[in-house]
Amino acid sequence: MENSLEVLAEERHWIVVNKPHGLQTEPDKNSHTNLLEMVEQYLKTHNKWNQNARIIPVTRLDRPVGGLVLLALRKTMAARLQNLLETHQIRKTYRALVLGSLPADQDLKFKHYLKKDSGKFKSIITNRKVDKFYKQADLQYKVKAKVLDEWTEIEVNIGTGRYHQIRAQMAFLGLPIWNDVLYGSKSYSETVKIGLVCNSIEVNLSPSETAINVRLDQIDWIKDYLKQ
Repeated sequence: MENSLEVLAEERHWIVVNKPHGLQTEPDKNSHTNLLEMVEQYLKTHNKWNQNARIIPVTRLDRPVGGLVLLALRKTMAARLQNLLETHQIRKTYRALVLGSLPADQDLKFKHYLKKDSGKFKSIITNRKVDKFYKQADLQYKVKAKVLDEWTEIEVNIGTGRYHQIRAQMAFLGLPIWNDVLYGSKSYSETVKIGLVCNSIEVNLSPSETAINVRLDQIDWIKDYLKQ
């Protein structure tokens, strides 16, 4: 299990790993293999586990989403990082492969309102706040590259962390993410994988501590997604 875990950066109290598409971040009732188990196995295998260790995800990704996840390895660090997350001091960017041919210089911001539909495990989205259960969702995307004829790679930043936020907002804009059938995409692959990746995480800690600054290499959308 541990051999498939890609560790990008780590210190005593935190770790950043590359979560594969299709892997749960946390345990679920179906006992699927999950990221927390893999991190624990990694720490034990490398003699980094002790009685004070606690593996607490600070950032999370949906099961079909891949990319960087930041986890605290102590309760005190988890509290610090959670506070930084809530005050927008943890900077994350995403790359997405969306259906549509967009202008090369397009850089747009959007505000919508989302409500989680627990029965259907998806978000309902509108242009206005219908009632108190709808929460504001802020998103900005920038076109990075055209991919073949009908696909575009975009960089996405979100100012809020709503349930399925990027997936729901891009679909609402008429730009569904590759293979995200839940939000209107055609099925291009039977794997639990969509064209959305968290590709960078940046956090400044105290001056005496190593800053967290991790970025994934360029994504090969054609090889790893479109030509499966």
